[in-house]
Amino acid sequence: MSKIQDLKQSNAPGWFFSFVQVGFWMSFCISVSFAAVYLQALGYSNAMLGLILALGSVMGIVTAISLADWIDRDRRITAKKLIPWVLGLQTASVAILLLTDAQCLAVSAAFVAYIGFCTTVNNLNLKLYADADHAGFRINYGFSRGIGSLAYVLISVALGLLMERVSYRVLPVLGLILCVVQYLACLRFTHFVSDEKKAAPFGERNSTLTAFPKNNPRYSLLLAGVVLRIGAL
Repeated sequence: MSKIQDLKQSNAPGWFFSFVQVGFWMSFCISVSFAAVYLQALGYSNAMLGLILALGSVMGIVTAISLADWIDRDRRITAKKLIPWVLGLQTASVAILLLTDAQCLAVSAAFVAYIGFCTTVNNLNLKLYADADHAGFRINYGFSRGIGSLAYVLISVALGLLMERVSYRVLPVLGLILCVVQYLACLRFTHFVSDEKKAAPFGERNSTLTAFPKNNPRYSLLLAGVVLRIGAL
């Protein structure tokens, strides 16, 4: 018990969450910010590039919302249990990009999945942070998020130089490495998150994905506008 109390007073959970943020923002940079460079090197047109980015964004939003609803409805399901599976699917999508460098349906679908699962991972990361915070662990979210932004800048410079001096094919290689980094960081951070979910207070029920819009129609319309706006960026 004293060991847990010591961890709650230490900065270790915050540092591990910083590593989680580093892994995510580096992967996000590769999958989204360098998507145009990579796909155009394969011969994709601007129209196809825009379609892939849009589909990836929509997939990420829909998947994240669906998983969040599942977590709320099922006491057996937690972000801690789901994130290894989502990272596994993200890794598989990057691995497909390594198998071929031709413009084809498999590459298009893999890149859509890469963007979609990358977005989903971020939402699960935030849920992990909330669970750890509610458990009493000290985590400075602003600091961790700032470390993630710094990592984004560093990987942008490094990847730009590598793609210019080596080949655009370094993108999926680095993407695969970062998937492993994310998995290891999340695996370590989840030690601070319980496998069990606390029961809701008597008389309170979680709002489901279908019930929420019915109970909050105007707010749901606003959220839909925000989602469409993000997907169009």
